[in-house]
Amino acid sequence: MINFKLSDIDNNCTNCPLKKDCGRDIGADVCARMFVFFRALSVSNLSPSECVPFNPIVAPENIESFRRLQNISRNIYEFVSEGNNLLLMGPTGTGKTRSAIKLMLNYLAYMSKIKQSRLIKQYEDETFIPTIYVLRAMDVYMTMLDMDKYKDIRRKVFDADIVLIDDIGNKSMTDAMSARYFDLIDARNYSNKCTIYTSNLNGRDLNELLDERITSRMHTRLTTIKLLGDDMRVEEQSKW
Repeated sequence: MINFKLSDIDNNCTNCPLKKDCGRDIGADVCARMFVFFRALSVSNLSPSECVPFNPIVAPENIESFRRLQNISRNIYEFVSEGNNLLLMGPTGTGKTRSAIKLMLNYLAYMSKIKQSRLIKQYEDETFIPTIYVLRAMDVYMTMLDMDKYKDIRRKVFDADIVLIDDIGNKSMTDAMSARYFDLIDARNYSNKCTIYTSNLNGRDLNELLDERITSRMHTRLTTIKLLGDDMRVEEQSKW
């Protein structure tokens, strides 16, 4: 499990998730890769339990889908920098959210490696820190009566390199909720930023439930991958 304590970044290489091909100067005061990685995680809206290794049993019907995910993962920097979007659809428990989180963590691992040479003494300067953010339906719902909270979430969503909008369409979509989602998705789409969506609904149901302005923005530079089968959260064992 990934440890979120920033105080551990100085000289703790033993359990570092980034130690492969690190090339770190052990005598350095701060490990630049871990600094970038953990600082990015600190604003991601992810909990440590969501960052455990994802090792699913890949059902036969999902082999091609996971191959496509692997290909995106291997080329994650290009996928993100080109402003591509991804929609993961399928029943509950097929690994949509965890696959999305894995892609985002792989992006952070890659970016922390290429950014390490740019670490400067002013550690509070976050201008070069890559960021990811997870937006859940409950997060949006909780802003309905709190504009300040919404402004804070909007800023984080707008700034992040990758945003995961989890379970879109799985909560009742009032006009006010639709307006929130449209504003957030439109802002990212306008800025050519990568967004990952997950949904338990199929494409037709999703189009019927969501405002057409939202679906039109979602389909820009969109890759759709379906994950099928039974709930696999009970037992996991993988190769990805």
